[in-house]
Amino acid sequence: MTDSPLKKISLIQELDLAVETVKSGLSLVQSIQPYRTPVFLIFLVLSTGLERIMKIVLGMRLLTDEGRFLSRDELQRYGHNLRKLAEAVLDRCFNGEATTPPIRRDDYLYIRNDELLNTLLCQLSEFAVRDRYVYMNGIVEPESLGTWLGDRWGQIENVVIPPGEAVKYFQDGKEEEYKNWISLSLTICVEKLLGGLGRSITLGDMNKEANSAGTLLYDFVLIREKEFGAKKYELFGHTPI
Repeated sequence: MTDSPLKKISLIQELDLAVETVKSGLSLVQSIQPYRTPVFLIFLVLSTGLERIMKIVLGMRLLTDEGRFLSRDELQRYGHNLRKLAEAVLDRCFNGEATTPPIRRDDYLYIRNDELLNTLLCQLSEFAVRDRYVYMNGIVEPESLGTWLGDRWGQIENVVIPPGEAVKYFQDGKEEEYKNWISLSLTICVEKLLGGLGRSITLGDMNKEANSAGTLLYDFVLIREKEFGAKKYELFGHTPI
């Protein structure tokens, strides 16, 4: 490996920060209430954390194969587009449906095909590319405003509970049940994504430096099927090193 010890330390610090950021995003998802969803903060925190983690996974792949990390130009090439990053991870860290062991093949199929995950990544990408400064843009350039964040969130909710079914929840006074199902579904969705990304490092034939850093994702790698959605996340539970 040709990169300096400082880069190794920075890599671990960056991944630790990114993982804690996503956990904070999950905490916000778990805190939603009927008619009171912190949409902007959820989008901001999840898009930032997931972008960083996927860039790190791609960087570790390059570190293993070529002994170097991503250059500034390579990092900027992906920008904030989470869909593009996810496609790059699938292309460079998996072997399609021939991926082994079987759990990693399942990860590939989940990231490639899950409707909720891909809707979430699409909306997070649109937010990160266009809407991170939505309110500032509304001040300085009102004509640039795109999709309202509530509409973006609504498109995600519609995948979990189709609109026809959602109406019945509210007609029957089951707003709390509706909220709980949305929150649980999104939490499981992100947990499964992070488990797959973590196994790309730990089971993906990467070098020892990558495997060492990959332990920061063990909380997600080790989740059993019956445990998905059961953990209660904290808002910035600890300060990264």
